[in-house]
Amino acid sequence: MSALSYSPPPELLAQAQSQSDCNLPPGFQIKNFAAKSNETGPAATLTAYNFTFVDQTTSVTTNCHYNSSSVSTTPPGLTPRYACEKSDIKFIWDNAQRQLTITERICPKANGAATWEVAGSAIIPLSCSTPPGACTTNSTDIDGKFTALDPVTDPTLAKYWVS
Repeated sequence: MSALSYSPPPELLAQAQSQSDCNLPPGFQIKNFAAKSNETGPAATLTAYNFTFVDQTTSVTTNCHYNSSSVSTTPPGLTPRYACEKSDIKFIWDNAQRQLTITERICPKANGAATWEVAGSAIIPLSCSTPPGACTTNSTDIDGKFTALDPVTDPTLAKYWVS
């Protein structure tokens, strides 16, 4: 196992040692990030983007998309998270920092539901030049590192009662 930038609790380490589909990933790759903007310059707001997420440790590869019809998986008031085609992978784009944050649910229980998720970020160096339209990056493969491990707290599962 590669060095991790987060500290799994003993019960998760035991699960990873005894369960073949429980792997603790150190990082991930973003491949073929492509974006569009109606603006130019280093702070251009992205209107659409696509990329492929790859985690070799967990053997997950999935396509991820954002555009005007994308719907956040989080309730209003929380930072918008968008699901990739494989919904255990979600992403957040920070336009000001040009940073893509990824969360990946790992180590499913017997019922198939993961109780842990790792999170990490990658800086995407983009250039949005004249004329407005396509934004390009200087690399087709960008490495990211998972730096946090937390229990899954999916606000979409919260129940709201009205009295």
